[in-house]
This record gives sequence, C-alpha cells and structure tokens, in this order.
Amino acid sequence: MIRITPATFDAVSYIARNLRQIDYVELAATSLVEDPAPLLADRVMSYSAMAFIALDGREPVSCWGLIPSWPGVGTAYAFGTDRWGCALLAMTKHVSRFMLPLLLDNGYHRIECRSLARRDDTRRWLTMFGAEAEAVLRSSGKRGEDFVLYRWLRNDHRRPQSAHLSCH
Repeated sequence: MIRITPATFDAVSYIARNLRQIDYVELAATSLVEDPAPLLADRVMSYSAMAFIALDGREPVSCWGLIPSWPGVGTAYAFGTDRWGCALLAMTKHVSRFMLPLLLDNGYHRIECRSLARRDDTRRWLTMFGAEAEAVLRSSGKRGEDFVLYRWLRNDHRRPQSAHLSCH
C-alpha cells in the first residue's frame, strides 16, 4: 500500500541515492554539479514550498513538490526510484486533487515544470492532470539537451464555485 507523507531529508536522500536512470539524466542536465544526487535532498528540503514522498511500506519510492520561482510562480518537480510505477496512481491523485488546487487557489497563478523533450512518459503523466506544453526550450540543458516547458495557469484550472441555494 502506498502512503503519501511530507518529505523528510532521510527519505529524499534515499530516493536520490536510488534514482531511476532517466531521472538522474534529467537532473544532471540542469545541475550546476556533475552528480546532482548528493545535493538533491538538501535542495528539496531547503527550497521547496511543499514536498511529498510516496512510501511503499517503509521504502521511499518517489518525491514531488514545488519550489517558488518568484511571487505567484513556482517550479514543480518529481523524481523517483525504479519503483516509481507502484506509486504513480497515488501521486497522480495527490497532485491533481490536492497539490495543484491548493497552490492555484492560494497565491500561485502559474506553475511550471521542465522535462527532457524525449520524455514521453512525463508528457503523458503531466497532461493527465492538465499541464500544457508551452514551449520547446532548444539546447537548454548543460550538454545541449532540449527541454519542454509545461505549465498550469490558475485561470485554466479554477474549480467550479458551488451554486448558492436560497430558500424563499
């Protein structure tokens, strides 16, 4: 059974030491250092406005959250171990039902996410909960990798207001 909890340094460190190869490649393409894994937990825990992990039993398998970019704008991230797939449904529900509505209803008007352009799995996942591909960022990785910029805008994702009933 998958359980979602707020991220802890130890759990994020475990995930960082056991990253899926594609997540490692993607993180390395945008990292200031050659090996992003040793600094990942510190970055997540120091800069995130919110960060979550999925536990399969007691084993951390994925981490996701948001780092503020500037007022009203944040950058979403997600990464995990090779057991990522077992947490995917729980993560999807959490992001679409809790995280995005909370952020977009409480001060964020734009949330962005960058992904390697060759990541069809990421495209499929992000579009499941309303992300729109906005631009291809040509040669924006440190070795010239192309990235896709996805975004959610508050006005595109407003939850319907409940109808007000009046009794006369």
